[in-house]
Amino acid sequence: MFELINDTFVYREKVGTNSVETIVEGEVYISEEMPNIEKIISANGNAKVKNIAVTTNKASVYGDLNFNIVYRSDGEEINTFGTSGNIDFMEDLEIQGAKEKMDGNSDIYIDYISAEIISERKIQIRAVIKIDAEVTNKQSIEYISDVSNVSDFQIKTKNIKYTEVASSDISTVYLNDFIELDMNMDEISNVLRVDANAYIVETDIMSERMLIEGMCKIGVLYVEDNKFSSINYTAKEFPFTHYSEIKNSSEDMLRKISTELSNIEFEIDKNEDLENKIINIKADFNICSKIYKDTEKSVVTDGYSTISSIELLRNNVIVESIDEIKTVNTEYEKTFDVVDGSVKDVYTVDIVPKISEKRVFNDKLVIEGFLDTELIYLNGDIDKIDGMRTNLPFSVSVNLTEKQQKNEFDVDINVYKFSGYRKNMSTVLVNAEIVSEITYKSKKEFMVINNVNDLGSIDSKEMPSLVFRVVQPGETLWDIAKNYNVSMNYLMKLNEIESESDVLVGDKILIEREL
Repeated sequence: MFELINDTFVYREKVGTNSVETIVEGEVYISEEMPNIEKIISANGNAKVKNIAVTTNKASVYGDLNFNIVYRSDGEEINTFGTSGNIDFMEDLEIQGAKEKMDGNSDIYIDYISAEIISERKIQIRAVIKIDAEVTNKQSIEYISDVSNVSDFQIKTKNIKYTEVASSDISTVYLNDFIELDMNMDEISNVLRVDANAYIVETDIMSERMLIEGMCKIGVLYVEDNKFSSINYTAKEFPFTHYSEIKNSSEDMLRKISTELSNIEFEIDKNEDLENKIINIKADFNICSKIYKDTEKSVVTDGYSTISSIELLRNNVIVESIDEIKTVNTEYEKTFDVVDGSVKDVYTVDIVPKISEKRVFNDKLVIEGFLDTELIYLNGDIDKIDGMRTNLPFSVSVNLTEKQQKNEFDVDINVYKFSGYRKNMSTVLVNAEIVSEITYKSKKEFMVINNVNDLGSIDSKEMPSLVFRVVQPGETLWDIAKNYNVSMNYLMKLNEIESESDVLVGDKILIEREL
């Protein structure tokens, strides 16, 4: 009698996803030493996930909205100030089938943020935040990978290839450095805003570790200590080298690396000449690393016995494969008009990309969206700092192979190396590098056999001794052999068939009862 050889399929099953938009708002009071508010110049920030809790049919996402406000006062010697803070939020997302101890993952980003003056000392922060949540469950299914003592048992096997995470790591880079102003620049009176933008330049896997090299651009908007209390902006790029612990990996494996700002602090300090020309920076950002490996398993997809009637117990399995991860860099340049006053100088631009549509068209993947662009500039009409927000459209087109056109796509968009320049008194030119990371995925759904029940011996005497079978459309030699409980080798030898693929619709197959 045959003996079953078992193996275990361990894979991560997607239980469900959900996406919601939620409004996060709160009231902020400016500190006592700061003057009254005349006008909000800019409001920006970022949102980050603190925790995600999975319960019955629900994923609860806990997060922080971190905001920065630059405002203008009236009648003061120094009339531009900045304030920052954070607002906690929590949102429940319905995901049917979710249960405790399942794993949750969430991505969040700010779709829109604004600040409104409630009184001279109070600001209302309001943000529309998009939350994407996914619940997965680690599945373990035992299946039959082979059968020994197969003289009476016929099996059909298939090699299944899929992708799984070989190793993952979330670690923090601690940047502790400073920016020093040139000797011909005025001292710093106060800092309005500090921004950080980190990106990966190169990765290299070696001996259980991954070397990650990148750059972190720190930009500082500040008020100069002079009789005009003028505004200035300075920026510096800091290279960093980081090691992530990555086990069971090799250089040829697919990888996804992303960065997320966690915290940023600053302090004005004096240089050797005792001038306030140094900004000490402490920036913490997380690096999330995932390494993927291809796994191949042999599974028994069908079987029958030539001497026994059997029952096959089956399970449905869905696995996902990542076929390719491709990064596409697109140089971007566009002008826009400033509608409030004239542009005497551009201090800074802040850009956040948003995807509105992705589609396959004419053998290309087309990604369309807009760059949510915030401009801080010197309004020449009033000779004061001013701000505006606009949406600049973008489109990225990627050529697809015939195979890639059948894939599903995950697309992540980031913008690096962005800057703004005054083109004339009413027009600003924006330059940026749009980086699109495209993950090409495919799904495989198949049945595995996890057990076999023996229902008793077949009475071969009741079978006809000789049959001529005409091959029907969709029918294979395996189907015929299984239907008549004869071995494949016997049937091929009897009909002088060298390969199963030689059998065509309409062929006559001789079936003689085995003795």
